[in-house]
Amino acid sequence: MRGAARYQYERDAYRDDFSVRYIDSDENQEAGRRLGAWYDNDRILSHDPFIIVIGD
Repeated sequence: MRGAARYQYERDAYRDDFSVRYIDSDENQEAGRRLGAWYDNDRILSHDPFIIVIGD
């Protein structure tokens, strides 16, 4: 679920305003492995701030 806790911060206007989509377990685990490899490769430690630039 994405955004399901938003109503806790912005109240009732967002109580049922979230999306749900099935994610295949194998694909989810592969995404986690790739993310972890990126963190290792770029030496990003837990709680390190970083910026992702998209585009030019």
